[in-house]
Amino acid sequence: WVTPTGNPGRLGNWLFRVAAAMGVAWDSGREVILPETVPCLVQHPGDPTPPPCSFALSFLSQVPRVRSLASVPWQQMLEEGTFKFNPAISESAAGIPRPSNILLSGYFQSFRYFSHHRARLIQTLALPPHHERA
Repeated sequence: WVTPTGNPGRLGNWLFRVAAAMGVAWDSGREVILPETVPCLVQHPGDPTPPPCSFALSFLSQVPRVRSLASVPWQQMLEEGTFKFNPAISESAAGIPRPSNILLSGYFQSFRYFSHHRARLIQTLALPPHHERA
């Protein structure tokens, strides 16, 4: 399995992390697994320290989810290290023998982690029909 982790962010940040995890997983012949909820930050006007919150990724019904990442045995962590695309991430993941599980740590805000899987991502991230009508 490959799963993303990282600093809290809003939905857009997490969708980039999810898409990057999918790209790395597919490149290395693994499945992606996601937490049931992911942390976010809500900034309230005048509040110097935003309170933590979380949101569900339930619209990703095709992707396996776990209640807590602590319950999954991770053998390898790959850290992005910077805010830029790091091609060594996918290369490193492909070189890690299976069945090792990989935890991706970082921001992963570059489309280059997943752009070569565009069609598959569009299909996987598509909203279910009952959400589209809302």
